[in-house]
Formats: sequence, C-alpha cells, structure tokens
Amino acid sequence: MPTRAPICANIMMRDEAPTAAWAVLAVAPYVKRVLVFDSGSIDGGLESIDECKKYESNIEIYHLKNLPDQTRWTMNSEYPVSPEPPSLKVGGVRNMMRDASDTPWILTVDADEVWHKRGMIELLNFVSSLKEKTDCAYVPLVWLAEDSHTQCRLASPHIYPWTGRLFRNRP
Repeated sequence: MPTRAPICANIMMRDEAPTAAWAVLAVAPYVKRVLVFDSGSIDGGLESIDECKKYESNIEIYHLKNLPDQTRWTMNSEYPVSPEPPSLKVGGVRNMMRDASDTPWILTVDADEVWHKRGMIELLNFVSSLKEKTDCAYVPLVWLAEDSHTQCRLASPHIYPWTGRLFRNRP
C-alpha cells in the first residue's frame, strides 16, 4: 500500500458511469481523501462509486442539489451567461469542493480521467519536494476516450500538454 499524500482529490461528476469508478480508484490509494461531487447522475455512476467504497475507505460522495443541467457547471462557451446563482456555476462548485477539503493540497480530477499508477507516484514525489511558495502545479494529460457522457469509445489521443490540476489549499 503506498503512502497516502496530504492531498484531497476532488471529482465533479454527472452521468459518468463508464469511467467514474476507474477515475476514483486510480487516485484513492494515493491520497488522504477523495471527494466526489455529483450533480444528479442517473446512469449508475453513483452506484459504481459506492462499490469503490468497498475497496477504499477514503471516498466520500456529496450530492449537489438544484443543478438541472450539466452545462450549468461547465465553462462551455455556448453558455457564457447562466441564470443560476454563482454557487451553482463551476466556480461555486469548485469553491464548495475547496471548502470541504482539509488537506494542504487539492488535486482536481475529472470523472473521465484515469491516472496511471506511475503518474500518481511521480505526483507524490513532486508534492513532497515542493517549497512553501508553490501554489499550483500543471500536469500533462492525455485523453484516450471521447464523449464519455453518451458512450465510452477509444479515440485518437487528445493531448493537453499542461493543465492545472494540483493546487495548494490555503485558508
């Protein structure tokens, strides 16, 4: 069993059944806590997260209410203005996630991202080497599936060379 890092993995999801359990179980053995924020999944994704709790005791599920449409919390340019109060937009949800985190570091994970064991070990080593003045780390991501909301199918890799995923949790 690897040493758990002082990291809280925060995962937002809605109807991500094809990949959510993989995303959770890929990070759970390496971090202190995994917080899953769900906005009303109806595809069995939450049930798969409940199954994950049999293997890892550090997984918690938060049920977000009054999020009628996933587009309300994504920063999709087709929806530049949302009538929902700020607490229901992506920034508000991220703030809720931060407030629920009690570790020095927060790792933001999408429910369709699966971290490889080697990547998690490198992340743990990286975190232990960081100086106090470091507040954010960018990591390379490669997505191998497309359109996880309707079906999971392999696709040409989408490479996002550097994406902000690790943040210092400052009071």
